[in-house]
Amino acid sequence: FSSAIKQLTGINKSQSRFKRLKLVTGEKFEFEPRIRQDIDNIFLVSNSKQAKLIIPQFKFFHAGDLPIFANSQVYSKQSKKYSDLNDIKFTTPPWTFATSNKTTNKRYQNFNALGQDSFNILSHLSRIKRNPNYTFNGAIGAISINDVGQLHRKLEWATIKRGKLTKLDINAIK
Repeated sequence: FSSAIKQLTGINKSQSRFKRLKLVTGEKFEFEPRIRQDIDNIFLVSNSKQAKLIIPQFKFFHAGDLPIFANSQVYSKQSKKYSDLNDIKFTTPPWTFATSNKTTNKRYQNFNALGQDSFNILSHLSRIKRNPNYTFNGAIGAISINDVGQLHRKLEWATIKRGKLTKLDINAIK
């Protein structure tokens, strides 16, 4: 991933400028590559395994101070080590914060939560249709319905702190 990260952050151009400057002046001087100044944050689309490889490279290539946002696939309850993902911000279904889950196979927890909510929301559908502001708080998120009958879900914000999944206040996101 390093060549892609160097290109995206502009480190490769910074290194090229250094080489040209050194060639033109013939002088030796200290150099620390700089990332592009127009990057405000990073949005990472990856799974947990890939993110654990990519995030440390951002830090190595001087982009470690940028806020990193990711898709929900970046976190998997199947993995135990998350220290490389500290401070990454992502959305996730509320069930991921549950300490106990009846599903024995962790691979199917998303499907279990979806099945639970599909069953439980049936008794709330008429209320949801009558009141456009009504929200059903389920295991997969806060579920509401729009004017044309489409279901929408709102996920929870999360981060990794000291290797542990932590709920994140949406107002704290910068």
